Amino acid sequence: MLINIMVKNHYTLSELLRPIELMAEMCGMRWLSPMIIYSARQQSKTTLGHISDAYRQWLQAPLEGEHADGR
Repeated sequence: MLINIMVKNHYTLSELLRPIELMAEMCGMRWLSPMIIYSARQQSKTTLGHISDAYRQWLQAPLEGEHADGR
């Protein structure tokens, strides 16, 4: 069951992940903003194909030394 996190918890996913981001920074890790996909089960196969291509690129970006968030 899909739960709208803003309605249920009053916080965005980015706000909920903030403590983990801080912990990663304190441990000397490089934080990469997550790729969040909502309502994936309702997407068409074509859209899911585009999302999977974007996800593959997102996963490979740190290995290539670049990332979409510029870190």
